[in-house]
Amino acid sequence: MRTIFAAALLLGLTRPALCGTIADYLKLHDEPLGREQTETELAGIQTGFMEANKFLAGMRREAPMYCQPETLHLTADQLVDMLRRGLKEQPEIDDDDLPSALLFVMQRTFPCEQSSK
Repeated sequence: MRTIFAAALLLGLTRPALCGTIADYLKLHDEPLGREQTETELAGIQTGFMEANKFLAGMRREAPMYCQPETLHLTADQLVDMLRRGLKEQPEIDDDDLPSALLFVMQRTFPCEQSSK
């Protein structure tokens, strides 16, 4: 329960950089004054996702949202690059909110293997 609370708190503390499209968010990231804010926001969202995945897999014994290798630690720049590529490949995510777009990109990049039952 503490993990879900921590993940929710982290997500709640991240202030949306803007209420626009993902393309607008990426443009803000390219501005000198917007870079730190957007990277902090992305890092917070990803930390919340990682905590939620730990809770799902560990406490609830359910499949995680995506299966990023445990030894892989992504930087904010890498997350931004993943969003850029995701937007090029799937332009429809442009209207999504940032957490939804990032989750979509993470799920495509780190899919979980389907176990045959």
